[in-house]
Order: sequence, then structure tokens, then C-alpha cells
Amino acid sequence: MLLHRSLLRVPAPPLLALLFFLALTTSSAEAQERRILLVGDSWVDQAFAAGAFDIALQNEGLGRYSSEGAVTAIGGTTAAQWATAPFLALIDSELAAYPTIDIVHLSVGGNDFLGAPPGTDLVALTLQILADIDAIVAHIHGIDPSIKVVIANYDYVPASLNTEQAVITQAMIDQAATTPNAFALNYMGVLHHAFGYPGEFAAGATPLPGGYPGYVPLQGGDPAFPGHLDFFDDAIHPSDPSYVRLAEHAVDEFYGQFLDPPPVPAMGGEALGVLALALCGAGAPRLRTSRRRRSGRS
Repeated sequence: MLLHRSLLRVPAPPLLALLFFLALTTSSAEAQERRILLVGDSWVDQAFAAGAFDIALQNEGLGRYSSEGAVTAIGGTTAAQWATAPFLALIDSELAAYPTIDIVHLSVGGNDFLGAPPGTDLVALTLQILADIDAIVAHIHGIDPSIKVVIANYDYVPASLNTEQAVITQAMIDQAATTPNAFALNYMGVLHHAFGYPGEFAAGATPLPGGYPGYVPLQGGDPAFPGHLDFFDDAIHPSDPSYVRLAEHAVDEFYGQFLDPPPVPAMGGEALGVLALALCGAGAPRLRTSRRRRSGRS
């Protein structure tokens, strides 16, 4: 194929620089590995649209990994819907399409709560939400039990639902603790800590919410205050910068370790010698006992 004459007139260094830049950007895009599947309601739908998780990964030095949510992040959906076959099939299709995904970030339950009729018993509603979440997690682990499912709650919203959120969050934590490769992600108070509350307290003046495994304090920030509208687009949904901060919290709490487990420290000859002596001293009595048992002697 012949080059256009106008290209031939471009001086070599700028043309080479352009080609080099294009090669770098193409290589970088191809190198990104999808590892996190966003599943659920508007809190992941809007976060995905804002690129919040990918920005957070980049900010945390993990830009070689990316998230996916084009099919499975659907605003307005409920835990009850995601526990049904048509919605579970969406998860199936995305896990099949992206076999490198080994983390599912699940955000459900908020619309079940908001859509419940007035006077609904909070305990009964919570139990139903938990049952639906359990069905979703079990389905994912039926595909691959090694997938880590992280069940996210919600930060304080301007609609002032702090008490109800705390009840549901504690129940989520308790349930996740009984399920292998399921984890509860606690967002309550992240935005208070990150941005403060104008006219009341400054950024960093209140604690982050407690994380895995103890979750102390359960409610970070200041539970006496709802979410502030300066950091939300409406009474329920955070602004794009807030979604990024929440995603950074998720990376700090779980995804950084899941994506890049800390390496086992290399041991030099002296350290190996000390370890060998320690193991010999600790293991010799057990080995002798084991032999006696296998030979039939007490």
C-alpha cells in the first residue's frame, strides 16, 4: 500500500513519535485485564458510567486491571430481580465472556427497601433481601466457587436512612461471614470521612467505617448526619467524584489484595537455616509419635 504524498511530506521525527504514541496507547488498552464484574442497581450503574472503579484502580496503582458492568449494572433493579433466572443469566453470560473476571461487586437491596410498602416490617424485609443475596451468591459460586463476591452496602444518603442502613448492614456482615468467598463491604461514613460535612466537621475528622473482619466501628463518619447534598446528585445517588471515592475504598478494603496479593518474602540462606532448625526442633517429636502410631505401638 502506498503512503499518501501528504504523509511523505511530514518530517520523520513527528511521524515516528505519533506512531510510537499510538503503539503505546494500543498496547496499554490491550494490557488491561478485566477482573471485576459490577452487578446490581444504580449505585454500580452510575459508577460504571462514570468509570469510577477504573479511575480508582488507576489511582491505586492497579491500572492494568479494569471493571465491567455494561450488561450487569442496571439502575432500578432489586435483589429480588437479580435472584431470578433471567437476571442470573446475565451474570452467566458476562462471566463466560470475560473468563479473567474473578471478583463480583454486588450492589443490591436498596431498591427492595425503598420500594417496600409503608409499614413493612424491617426485620422481615431484611431477611428477604438476605435470602435473595444468598441465592445470587450461591449461583455465582455454582459457576466457580473461587470467585470472590463482595456485597456492598450504601453510604449515608441525604434521604436520612442511617438507622435502617445499619440494621441491614449488620445482617449482611453476619451472613457473609458464614459463606466462603463472600465478603461484606461497608461504605457507611466513607464520604463523611473523605469530604467532611460543610458547616459541621472537616474532612478526616470522623472515622472510616470498620472493615473486614471486625467491622468496628460499624457506622463510620457521624451517624447523626445524613449524606450531604454537596456530594450527591439527589437524595439517593452520589456524584461522580463520590463514586470514585467509594470505589477507592473498595480497592483499599478488598480489591487491592485480591488483585495483587502481597508476595511471599524471599528468604536468604541464614533465614532458611534458622527456619530449618526451628522446624526440626518442633517436628521431631511429632514425627516419632506418628511412627509409633503407624506401627501399632502407643
